[in-house]
Formats: sequence, structure tokens, C-alpha cells
Amino acid sequence: MGLIQRVIDSCGLSTVSLTVLKEYTLMVKPSLAAFVPHPFGYTLGDINDHRTQTAILKQTLNLVTGDFPDGTVVDLPFAWTADDLRDRQLEKKAK
Repeated sequence: MGLIQRVIDSCGLSTVSLTVLKEYTLMVKPSLAAFVPHPFGYTLGDINDHRTQTAILKQTLNLVTGDFPDGTVVDLPFAWTADDLRDRQLEKKAK
């Protein structure tokens, strides 16, 4: 993620990554990333939740117009409230 993103950025194209694992993203240090605390497989939101999916995409893409130092991870203002799936996944207890 980070290496490919930096190569594309060096060609003059702006990039942004979308992540659900902030701690790993901070280690990889992509040029710019957006963090959303959703479960794996639901990065953009729940199935058929088009409003949230569109909002996350728009906010993520709008970040490329900002002036951020390399390695910035922006917390997007979304939360997973459907259930405790994210917590169970992080504890490796999800089925």
C-alpha cells in the first residue's frame, strides 16, 4: 500500500488510501490515508448503506486536495454501530 502509493505520488498524481487498521497504516506510512473504524470487509459501511458508502468515499477523495505532511492518517467521522463485529474480529473471535 505505502510503497505503491509513494511511487504514484512521485509521478505527480495525488493518492489516498482507505484503511480499517490504523496501527498498521502508521507503520507502513503511506503518503496519505483515511482511517474508518469499521470491520474487515465493511470498510465503506454496511451492505446497501449507500449513503454512508458515498459519504466515506467523498470524504476520502476530498483529502487529496488538502496539504498534509507525508505519513498523515486522517480519522474519518464514522463509527460502526451495527454490532460488535469489529471488536470480535480484532480479538480473532469473529465467525
